[in-house]
Amino acid sequence: MEPTALIDNSNSDSGPKHENLARRQATSKGLNDDAGDRDWDSEEEESDSDDVYDSDLDEDPNPASASHQRKMRKSKSKAKGSFERMLLNCIVNTDCIAPHYQDIFISKSIIDSLEQVTTLALLRKNAFDHGVLKDNKVTGAVLYGPPGTGKSLLAKGMAKQSGFAMISVSTAELWQKRHGDDEKMIKALFSLARKLHPSIVFIDEADAMLGTRNAGEKRHIRAMLNQFLMEWDGLMTGPNSPFILLATNRPFDLDPAVLRRAPVQIHLDVPTTHERHGILNLLLEHETLVGIDTKQLASLTPGYTGSDLKNLCVTAATQCVSEQLRAGHEDSPVRALTLQHFRAALEKVKATNLPKTMTNQMKTFGQSATHEEATAHGGSV
Repeated sequence: MEPTALIDNSNSDSGPKHENLARRQATSKGLNDDAGDRDWDSEEEESDSDDVYDSDLDEDPNPASASHQRKMRKSKSKAKGSFERMLLNCIVNTDCIAPHYQDIFISKSIIDSLEQVTTLALLRKNAFDHGVLKDNKVTGAVLYGPPGTGKSLLAKGMAKQSGFAMISVSTAELWQKRHGDDEKMIKALFSLARKLHPSIVFIDEADAMLGTRNAGEKRHIRAMLNQFLMEWDGLMTGPNSPFILLATNRPFDLDPAVLRRAPVQIHLDVPTTHERHGILNLLLEHETLVGIDTKQLASLTPGYTGSDLKNLCVTAATQCVSEQLRAGHEDSPVRALTLQHFRAALEKVKATNLPKTMTNQMKTFGQSATHEEATAHGGSV
């Protein structure tokens, strides 16, 4: 029931006053009678739809933070219902990501492949409404490879470069305690993504939720996958559809129905010596090296991923700071990393070794999958 607008006119006679009072009482009674039957989600929607974050009320001197706050105010005004509002925390703050992939060292062919497929899907809607493309729009892609090769960083860097909104979720964000709420959360994910168009839905560790369906699995897990596939199918014809980008270390565990909907599968492998050199240059850009350079370090770290190299450099720098503390030096950002520091770090930080079975499965998947783009090596900070 819509609240009735009441006007208190002190110059009117007693008739209108009594009429206004009666209308007020009737309105109050109607609202109270309906309270028990109202849907909680819609009630929250009415009360919170125009709210702003408390942090948005103050001007942030940091331009990047202020820009993100403005975007979040706009996003929250579009979110309807409790599930969409829960997903607001999953919107990636691209204003804090360096432009032009400055913090990522990765093959340009991989970047081009990813940018091409997402840009075509999101920005060329008219082209995909005609001819053979009308019912065959590419709505998803898979980034796969060993852990630590920069899949998540690449996805977020691409969102920054393109200017697209990105909602980054994992199974943990979508999983709900109450029966049936998982499916509602997935519906809200796609609904919110449409409102933020052009947008990307990024699912990290996608195999955890979108893995192959088995006869003995729990019913709610299968229900989540089925709901996700139904929503994904709607992207073929729906307006302002988001692009679905999946990342996984285990592509061979993804359900075949998922792979059919994501025909572009891009492999990020363990970085080569040249790529490790580039990654180390980024990591150690502001460090002073004595008795060793990044080219030597690259040759000492075969099999290390970008994540392994970051852990190695952090461990070496921490070793240096620890020595300064024991020597009684004052706290200072000035330090010099030596070969000894990195040798000590190499003893503690080892390359991520995949089990042989997993390596063979990854190789088999790469050979059997339908690739629209060439497989290339990749690495990142």
